[in-house]
Amino acid sequence: MDERLQAAITILSLLGAVLAWLAKLRWSEEFSTAKEAQISALREQIQTLKISQQELKELREAELSAVTSGLEGQISALERENQTLRDFTPMKVQEYYLSTKEQLEKYIDQLKSEQQQTYLDISTKEETISQLESERDDRIDRLGKLEQEKQQLKQKLDLLREMLLDMQILLEQLDESKDVSGVLAYTLEQIRKLDL
Repeated sequence: MDERLQAAITILSLLGAVLAWLAKLRWSEEFSTAKEAQISALREQIQTLKISQQELKELREAELSAVTSGLEGQISALERENQTLRDFTPMKVQEYYLSTKEQLEKYIDQLKSEQQQTYLDISTKEETISQLESERDDRIDRLGKLEQEKQQLKQKLDLLREMLLDMQILLEQLDESKDVSGVLAYTLEQIRKLDL
């Protein structure tokens, strides 16, 4: 029995070793697959870096070209300015001075003329304003007088209405009483009121 047990243990040990060996083979295949994937990813990164280096090189060349052309433009502008400054001889400076002075004198004369015209315009406007204010004052006075006359005429109209009403009443009384003397006295009194 011991031998059987020992044989069973040995078989089980062998079986365990075979299983471990199979697991190791399987694990090594997975490990190998993972390593190949890592290697593939690294190759892609290397390829990308190679392309990036090429693009970086092209970008640097483009920047260098832009800077160079900018510097060339600045150099040519400075050369033109230098030539312009060389052309400034005392004779040309004198000519430029005289031309500028003449233009400024013309402009000053023009401004003086415009200033004088503006003074004249202001004077004309002030006269017009003064005249209009005088006319306005006259109109205000005339308006006041017309208002007074209008009030007087309204009072006279009210008095005439009152007299008309009184006369109509007197006429009715006259028709009833046939007494002319009271009517004549009243009429004379009303006529005197109108004259006032």
